[in-house]
Amino acid sequence: MRMCTWMKAAVGIVALAAHAQAAYAAAGAVKVLHSFQGGSADGAVPLGPLLNVSGTLYGTTTEGGGTGCGGAGCGTVFAIGPDGTESVVHAFAGPPSDGATPFGGLVKVGGTIYGTTNDGGANTCGSIHCGTVFSIGANGAEKIIYSFKGGSDGEYPAGSMVKLGSLLYGTTYQGGGHTGCDTGYTCGTVFSITTAGAEKVIHAFTGVGSDGGNPSGALIEIAGTLYGTTEFGGLSQCTDTHNTPIGCGVVYSMSTGGGDTILHAFKGGSDGQTPSEGVVDVGGQLFGTTIVGGAGSTCQGGCGVIYSVTTGGNESVVYTFQQAANGFLPAGLVLSGNNLYGVTYIGGKHGCTTGEGCGVAYSASTGGIATVLHDFGKSAKDAELPDSRLIAVGSKLYGVSTHGGTGKCTGPDNSTGCGTVYQLTP
Repeated sequence: MRMCTWMKAAVGIVALAAHAQAAYAAAGAVKVLHSFQGGSADGAVPLGPLLNVSGTLYGTTTEGGGTGCGGAGCGTVFAIGPDGTESVVHAFAGPPSDGATPFGGLVKVGGTIYGTTNDGGANTCGSIHCGTVFSIGANGAEKIIYSFKGGSDGEYPAGSMVKLGSLLYGTTYQGGGHTGCDTGYTCGTVFSITTAGAEKVIHAFTGVGSDGGNPSGALIEIAGTLYGTTEFGGLSQCTDTHNTPIGCGVVYSMSTGGGDTILHAFKGGSDGQTPSEGVVDVGGQLFGTTIVGGAGSTCQGGCGVIYSVTTGGNESVVYTFQQAANGFLPAGLVLSGNNLYGVTYIGGKHGCTTGEGCGVAYSASTGGIATVLHDFGKSAKDAELPDSRLIAVGSKLYGVSTHGGTGKCTGPDNSTGCGTVYQLTP
């Protein structure tokens, strides 16, 4: 399981003071397009970002679609139309013949959709299977094109892949053979794979000194170069639960041959730490978030930051989340028009996580002026606990929430529902 999910459960959410840095706006209307119901008929707990294919949105759920994988279901790929009509395209059956628990988003190549699952496949890695890369054809037929092996190969892919040339590139949270990351586990990989399933590890993170460790966010491509983040690695200011130095995370660039350059190693404190999501390109400048850290924050460990970093490695913090009322544990960013948009997993005015809020949606300028657009959980049918990057389709933004809606699933703490797909009008 990717680290940011564990972090959001264990980061130590505390009651926070009523100091506000972001303004609230009257705009930001949210419409729930679909409430997942779980069970055998529908998915539950969506996590990865959506993919727009000619007006139809495709996504994944980490649970639902059956009674396998411990009874919760192994997850689904779903499609949803502009009117909110949703259908399950594929229900994962789990190992050894199928994947399970997709964390990342999807990518389209020609008429085929590709994605990864964090669990499942033919090979075991520790207590679960090592994960897969899968394809779904235009007819809806799913195929496992690669099962990760662990060891020197990757294991547990979490972030979305990106197409570059004739190959897909992605990351695995662990694997690669180098230990010393995330409480002693292996440090993860960047891999390439053909659409026919020929996979190659192009970089194995070491997590030592300036290298990264444990990537969980999506990769992006700019002019033939890959850019991404790792939750750990870099310098050793940040430690794990055993007080072992593991680094605060990095932003890196990488050639398709696997040579990496650390653009910025986070320092913790006011600089932020644990960039669990990828970056977005704004005219050659990269913007991203860290899920903890930041100056003047009353959250335990910090509420997270928005940062910018040039491709030459000049980094600055442009916004610091201050408290649950204005967001805590931010997901990734999307650029729409001249503004950045994002969500936070918790925070806001309404319920959830023992009263700490069900999350917020916000806009932010590249200069660091943020506006809260919506407080999730304002009604029994609203989305709750959003943990995924938004996508822009025309003038609207679309996202998923891990809980909320009319489903009967029981979420963490005070959250309810099996999750939603929602539309945000900024």
